[in-house]
Amino acid sequence: MSKLDCLIDWVGLDNCITTSTPPSGRYINELPGIEVMKLDQIANQDLSGFQDVWNRAQNRAGSRFANDIRREFAKRFKKRNAIEFMKMVPSINVNNITNAQPNYSGHTIELDWQDCNIANSNYSAIHISYVTFYAIAAGTYTILILDLDSGLQLASYSLTAGVAGYSTATINATFNNRRIFVAIDQSAIQLIETNIDNQWQLQTNSCGTARVKGATIPVADVVNYSSVNALLGSNTYGIKTTYSVVCIWDNLVCNHPEYWTDAWMYLCAIELMNELMFTSRLNRFTTTDLNQQKKAMSYYNMMYNGGQDELGQVFDGYLYSAIDSITLDCHDACFLCNDLITFRTALL
Repeated sequence: MSKLDCLIDWVGLDNCITTSTPPSGRYINELPGIEVMKLDQIANQDLSGFQDVWNRAQNRAGSRFANDIRREFAKRFKKRNAIEFMKMVPSINVNNITNAQPNYSGHTIELDWQDCNIANSNYSAIHISYVTFYAIAAGTYTILILDLDSGLQLASYSLTAGVAGYSTATINATFNNRRIFVAIDQSAIQLIETNIDNQWQLQTNSCGTARVKGATIPVADVVNYSSVNALLGSNTYGIKTTYSVVCIWDNLVCNHPEYWTDAWMYLCAIELMNELMFTSRLNRFTTTDLNQQKKAMSYYNMMYNGGQDELGQVFDGYLYSAIDSITLDCHDACFLCNDLITFRTALL
């Protein structure tokens, strides 16, 4: 399951060391009951101080927020988990070998590429399960995942080939980027030709799915790949990928993090209180002030999930309020009012 890393440090911790302002302009210790001294006092042998306590609480909150978003949206909208699954079946031309060149070579996967009555979904992402590479010689190779819109490297994975031939790396990662490049640096290695059928280059059988093209691109031209058409074609240079187009809520949060600030702050406060409740260190916050901390936890939970306070006032909760006010387009490819999921095998 994904973790909403885009929210990490969106809210800051105001202290005498930090001088920068967080992107949201908000600080977690604006909330009643959150104090830097308290966080420092509950740091244990695994955590060096208040900053480590805050970082760990945020990491847990990122995982929980992703799960809570999915749960709450599922009560209102019927969303697909995936639009399509694709496996590129290995097929090679052993008689055609490309010598070392200062290129990235492999294949692209694009979600933004065609006009349809059903829009390519903003909620779709590319999940890569495996990458298979045909190595001409035994050795360790690095598979790169690049963002075609920025040219930046998103991830790298090591693949070890014990002998010449196909070897597979387990990726199991989801990329929110709309156009990615699965590639290998060709600067010091030879690559073997692998051709993909034209129908998989030009179109797929329904809107909302991905287009794949073989590509070899000079390192300096990654961000300009669409203008170097001569380098795009059927050859995927020995790289085959098993991937799926999945539907996630992450982009809805990450594209507009300001909308979720209050819910995020109270969830982080909950996780900080969890840190306090279960710390191994004894101090006034975990002993004489424990009842006060429990009241604070109850308050944070009410503000986040909703509930009733001691005066009988009912609050919907910031998470519920944020999601309840959103209306989504049913014509989006990620919602169940459209075509069925497709399974495809690309014969190369």
